Amino acid sequence: MKEKKFFPFLALFFALQLGILTILSPVPAMASAKKEGSPWPKCPSIGAEACCVMDLSSGLVLYSKNMKKKNFPASITKIMTSLLMLENCSLGEEITFSSQAVNSIPWDGTKLGVLAGETLSVEQSLYAIMIQSANDVCAGVAEYISGSEEEFARLMTKRAKELGCVNTHFTNPHGLHDEKHYTCAYDMCLIGREAMKNSVFRKVTASRTYTVAATNMSPERVISNHHQMVNGYRTNYAYEYDYCIGGKTGFTSAALNTLVTFAKKDDRELVCVVMRAGDTNSPVNEYTDTKKLIEAAFDHYQMFSMLGNKEGSVQSAVSDDSPMFTRYNRLLSEQSPAITVEEQSYLLLPKGVKRKETKQNITYYKDVSLSDTEETVIGHVTYTYDKKEVGQSDIIYHPPIQPSLPASGKITPVVSWRERLTTGAKNIVQKNKLLFIAIPVLAAAVVLLVLLHALISHIRYQKLLRDGSLSRKRTKPRRRKRAQEETMWRR
Repeated sequence: MKEKKFFPFLALFFALQLGILTILSPVPAMASAKKEGSPWPKCPSIGAEACCVMDLSSGLVLYSKNMKKKNFPASITKIMTSLLMLENCSLGEEITFSSQAVNSIPWDGTKLGVLAGETLSVEQSLYAIMIQSANDVCAGVAEYISGSEEEFARLMTKRAKELGCVNTHFTNPHGLHDEKHYTCAYDMCLIGREAMKNSVFRKVTASRTYTVAATNMSPERVISNHHQMVNGYRTNYAYEYDYCIGGKTGFTSAALNTLVTFAKKDDRELVCVVMRAGDTNSPVNEYTDTKKLIEAAFDHYQMFSMLGNKEGSVQSAVSDDSPMFTRYNRLLSEQSPAITVEEQSYLLLPKGVKRKETKQNITYYKDVSLSDTEETVIGHVTYTYDKKEVGQSDIIYHPPIQPSLPASGKITPVVSWRERLTTGAKNIVQKNKLLFIAIPVLAAAVVLLVLLHALISHIRYQKLLRDGSLSRKRTKPRRRKRAQEETMWRR
């Protein structure tokens, strides 16, 4: 693979950065906004004791209430268990459940009903955990990955710290009550956000139902999603929500109702966590709180695309003629590779705040080699407003566009604007060949006639001089002769 060093581009990047910072640098309007009060929307009034709403793209916290206060998670713990399954196993692997795993769950805990010696695939186990909330399957998965529930819990806590969690400690893979098993709304948003980066998790959490195929010991089983915004069969479909794309429920008598919900509207995706919410049958509960928070987040925040062009109702975060972070503009020339941010990258700001009030920070990675065939991440860009990060993305180097071979089998080359102009001119000449030939011929004929006429006139003039028809001597003007006569008369 042919490679080029990144360093020759570095000086140009810094020069371009100066221009972009001028476009996006903070303006005095920020100071006036602070004087009038906080620019951030106030969290809606809810019944739950704690909540956090986070933008999945940027990680910006949109609303919060006691978001870092320690609480018991109950079964929303299973999001971390599912994340570790996807990070440590392939979907086709098979798990054989021990008697310890299937018998460790209390009789009143939610189960799939796995038997000792029964075998499930990782994929089946994943659906059982997220859709059925199967505690027995969690125990078997923990043994399969780490050898015991205790070791798996240590792995869970370690992974939580890696994600930036600030108040989380796990002691089991399912969330059954333990005084040392706790987390907070903010940490669960971080865990949920990481899980949603996985396409398999997205598919599983959005599923209304799933059929667990017959195993070596059990017949086929059909399970339904407990999250009533996804599948509202338990509440007469009263809480089903069009913008909900998944989530996980939880309940113990110590934790009360906990709920993680993922929502999407247009290109915006959110994760909402409520903890210690009221009874589901009461007018104010985990679902009414969640819907209130999500709709407020969609209504009171606006998106700005990081790419330098407008797409639908999404406004641009940079000027359309900016040399960086544009979809179509080339950085150096029409023959050089493009440098862009990730697709669907955007800034999220409170409504009424202008994108020019944000501050941009660009970091370039050292010792990066550029490829002629593969995209390369060469840096990272973040945007902040009022000391909060409102958008971030990798900066990506795209290799030169090569001629492609379409279905017709003919290669369509990439043509620069200069080549297009030249080709266009040639086409015009070809279409009007006779006209372009006739015009110069006609012009030459006119010039020739003018020269011939001048030559003939000169020859005639010379002939008259030789014949004496014209005198070479200049005669005095009549006015001068009259003046001389008048002078002589006076004398």
